[in-house]
Amino acid sequence: MYDDIIHSLNLKAENVKSISHAFKNNTHFYFIKLVSRGVFCPDCGQYTKKVHEYKNISLNHSIFITENASVIYKARRYICPHCSRTTFENNPFKSHHPRLTLKTVQNVLILSKDYNQTFSMVAKKTNLSVTEVITIFDEHVQIERKKLSEAICIDEFFFSRYAKNKYACMLINFKNGLVLDILPSRHKADLRSYFRMIPLEERMNVKYISIVLYDNYRDIA
Repeated sequence: MYDDIIHSLNLKAENVKSISHAFKNNTHFYFIKLVSRGVFCPDCGQYTKKVHEYKNISLNHSIFITENASVIYKARRYICPHCSRTTFENNPFKSHHPRLTLKTVQNVLILSKDYNQTFSMVAKKTNLSVTEVITIFDEHVQIERKKLSEAICIDEFFFSRYAKNKYACMLINFKNGLVLDILPSRHKADLRSYFRMIPLEERMNVKYISIVLYDNYRDIA
């Protein structure tokens, strides 16, 4: 069982000093301590293996997607004997998100490939918040816009009351309902800048535009 955990955390067995497991409140807890390798002081360059303290860092980790798991990493903070600067040891399985492992980020992206999965469904399966799932998706997935069709629809939808722009703009192929692109703003200046970046030849292919009763859309059309 521990071999699977070590592998999922992108660790090598020889770098793990100890690992233990507990199950509580429908969550697997794995307590991990790495082999002490020491660090070079970032200030004076002195090498040290003197431990100043340990700090327990809890990381969300979805191992098999269907199971909730948290890694409790006992991180060493070393102290330099020369200048007294303290430095944490290298954390090899932590992503740039403060409390998520790389495996959790990967699982979010794997689940998001299925167009039947909503952000809420992915969040529930990976034991994350919807906001965290959306952040991961936006950071790693860049979806290219589709070409403008002969007949398009321009409409807005409510995005979030916490966002800079509460309403986003959606472009749709009128004939087949395919989403051509989603824009973060419905403001005229933003829409004008967006459409000006599209080649004139492509814009000239648009013959029909369906819009709601919103002056910005009419002027842009």
